[in-house]
Amino acid sequence: MIKKYLLICLFCLFATSIWADDYTKSSQAQVRLLNKYTGKTEKATLRVGQNYVFDKNLNILLRVCYKSSAQDEPESKAFIQVIRVVATNLKEDVPTLDIPIPNDFRVKVADSDTTKFIFSGWLFASSPSVSYLEDPIYDITLLRCY
Repeated sequence: MIKKYLLICLFCLFATSIWADDYTKSSQAQVRLLNKYTGKTEKATLRVGQNYVFDKNLNILLRVCYKSSAQDEPESKAFIQVIRVVATNLKEDVPTLDIPIPNDFRVKVADSDTTKFIFSGWLFASSPSVSYLEDPIYDITLLRCY
């Protein structure tokens, strides 16, 4: 009876080591940015910890990026935070997050503008619909980490 349980435990340990996701940290991510209103698209390289500005009012900060190992199926995942600069005189309904903007996310704004924290989460290259930026104007798609 003990041998049976030992055998099952060994099999479980072996199986989890085979099917475990082995990811390595990356320092850069390539994303596709889209302004739905103007149709402007851009492929951008984001660096971990550096603010990237798209269209003068979308600020993207890449926190961490992982890519799968060479023997696994290709997959990349990245944690990003996005702030949108909005003129205070605009009466638009932009979904915002009810969490404070991190101190290391520095955004330059004019006196007449406000910042809206609109996204903080994971993006996946293989399945972009799992977690995505819900914004009426902008769209961000993770292409790969490297």
